[in-house]
Amino acid sequence: LESFYVEVGEREGVGCLVGEVGFGESMEDEWFVVGLLVEVTGLEGVFVHFVDSDGQFLLIEAADVLPEWMDPEGMDNRVFIKSKKVLIIPPTPLNPGQCFTMPTSSTDCPPLPLDTAVGIIRRSNITDFHNSEIEGYLTRKISSMPQGAVSYQTHHVTVTLPTPIAVALTECPQLISHASLTLCHPEPKYTKDINIFNPSKVGTSTCTIRTTKILHAMVSQSRFTPSQEIFQLPVKTDSGYKKSVLGAKIACGFEAAYRSALGAVKPPVVKAEVEEPPQLPKDPSLCSTDASLEAERERTRKAREKKK
Repeated sequence: LESFYVEVGEREGVGCLVGEVGFGESMEDEWFVVGLLVEVTGLEGVFVHFVDSDGQFLLIEAADVLPEWMDPEGMDNRVFIKSKKVLIIPPTPLNPGQCFTMPTSSTDCPPLPLDTAVGIIRRSNITDFHNSEIEGYLTRKISSMPQGAVSYQTHHVTVTLPTPIAVALTECPQLISHASLTLCHPEPKYTKDINIFNPSKVGTSTCTIRTTKILHAMVSQSRFTPSQEIFQLPVKTDSGYKKSVLGAKIACGFEAAYRSALGAVKPPVVKAEVEEPPQLPKDPSLCSTDASLEAERERTRKAREKKK
């Protein structure tokens, strides 16, 4: 539902590339990202660790093939993918220098500090922690990624939009995600009064846009009703009604997203060095006023001292 990117950062004090993406209701987007990053692990020295709001979702998805000792809730920083292989770090041996062995029964498996887990993965052979059963399940899950996900999820629809929005979606198709989610958010703001993208001011264009099946369904089924007065919608029996209504909803989503973003931007704080003000020529008529102000300041100062 939004662009995915990685940036240099850190987690638990470990330097790494960090990436986040919101996928909303589209679970396929999550596996799309997994499929991409699994391919990246084919590069030498690259390994990946995934988590989502549910925690270790790779293990949750592969629950049917998990060993008895493995509890997804206790496997923090123990699941990695390296060289396209799923690696599971078992419970740490009690004695230093003792070899890791896969348990055969339920065992307390506390979360590992990330720096410890990274060190283990870097020093160990892939065969030491490779889990073929979980890997087989995940391989089947992402076998159609990323090409399959793109072709399956992509949806094209013809709509009538305010011209600036039509141009924006031609240049940046991913903007449809933010506009659609903003429109479908409970109690959307700024959708009643269309000012920036008012069709009567900016004109309209009929075009074919790219979205996803889920986003299209969300917008189409939204109970939000665009203003008839602003968008001049045709009657329901008209052949152009659906594309006009859908375009009006998208326009309202863009308006809400744009104005919400403007409201979230704080005005810059302008700092300036104050120089000594220029000396103005003395006006004899102001002398008494100056004296009065100075006397008032002195009285205020003495009053404060008494209170102390």
